[in-house]
Amino acid sequence: MPEHFIQIEADHFTFSPFDTKPLDGYNAPDKFPNCCEFHRSVIKDSTDFYNKFPNCCPGHKKLLKTKQFAKELYRNLPTKIVNQLSYTEHFIVNKIEEDNWFEDIANYIDYNNHSFGHPGIGQHVFENALVHWLKGRQMQGMTETKRDKLLGLFKDNKKDGADMQRYTDINLLVDIYNRWLKTFPFELTAFSNLRAHFDKTVPILSGRTVYNPYLGTAKARIASQDELLAYLVEVTKKVLGYIDSTKLIEKGTVSDIRGRQIEVVNESHRIRQNELLVTYNNGESQYVQIIKKWLQNEKSYFKELALLLTEQTIVHQRPVSTISVEEISTHENAFWKGIPIAIAAEHFMVLTRRKSKNGRPYLTETQFSLFLQKAFLNHTYIPKQTLNFATGEKGFIIKRFYEFYELAVTQYNDVNRKLKYIKLVTDCFDNWDQKGVESYFKPNKTKQNW
Repeated sequence: MPEHFIQIEADHFTFSPFDTKPLDGYNAPDKFPNCCEFHRSVIKDSTDFYNKFPNCCPGHKKLLKTKQFAKELYRNLPTKIVNQLSYTEHFIVNKIEEDNWFEDIANYIDYNNHSFGHPGIGQHVFENALVHWLKGRQMQGMTETKRDKLLGLFKDNKKDGADMQRYTDINLLVDIYNRWLKTFPFELTAFSNLRAHFDKTVPILSGRTVYNPYLGTAKARIASQDELLAYLVEVTKKVLGYIDSTKLIEKGTVSDIRGRQIEVVNESHRIRQNELLVTYNNGESQYVQIIKKWLQNEKSYFKELALLLTEQTIVHQRPVSTISVEEISTHENAFWKGIPIAIAAEHFMVLTRRKSKNGRPYLTETQFSLFLQKAFLNHTYIPKQTLNFATGEKGFIIKRFYEFYELAVTQYNDVNRKLKYIKLVTDCFDNWDQKGVESYFKPNKTKQNW
């Protein structure tokens, strides 16, 4: 996000007028512009304006003080006005019954307005004449509803002009957005991957962007401060709402409770410091309070959770000891009671008997006993172990676990829940993650057999 934009006020630049093109098939009326009273009056009004210009009003008199002003540039102004009026009349008559009549006509009128340059010398004469024509002209397809909608374009132009008087400082909007970027808790791991997206965003435009095919340009309205602040409040709520810590805990996505606590405490402290050192306006204070309350809720939740887990650890904590396979086999299988632990032990015993390419068994006998206790007796207090294997043996190792899954489903009628058997690896061993196991947890993934 840029820190600042360079802004040039409208009074400090000009661009010259240009000629517009009529719709294909246009032919000027006979004796045009002396074809009718209306067009003759437009020529007269345009000529009167040109003769008085730039001494016609205080605004145009200012042009005399600019170096780039030359009245000669506008010598054909009366002809330009009446010609483009006739082009626009023809355009409306031919487009009024089409499906996209309003957008197309609005774009063509905008094209003509821009053709008067900046400042738009003579544009008001053109618009006044077009409004007069729209109010009085009867044509096929022109309902009163359509007429009112087209006349509304000129009311909107006046409103846009009034809005320009209020003038929105783009750099003020950028400052507001940058303060939000520095305030939102992107330092939390859950939000860290979103920072790059919001850094590239410049939400200072309001409404949809409109493309004008006749001008070859697109335009959008600059948002007001109130609109930007309302947007930031909603974005704050929406992004914070993406994170449901209770579900993340249930899924095992957040495993480092203490680390999460420290992150939340740090962000809470930073927000409080910002309130002391950064000046927020009333609108900005809304999203600050939302962030503070959200962080406080997170802090309370993880504090309670950590306390419960500590109590659970105290209750269940006991010395980890090796129990014989025979003794373990006398218990019911807590992983899936349909399979005797003796069958599971026999299936995985090969991990102690065969050696890896590095010359060591995949599991020592002690590790094997602890694995059986953790996996099949649900002794969760036993820490994860490291499964020994050499480069190129991942698929071979997981094949044994996949074969156990097939055994359970086909011979012992376990429900086909593959993830449960994948977690048999990830819950018991610290050198595997779910994605890594899933990539090998398939039939015929490796040709080597146990």
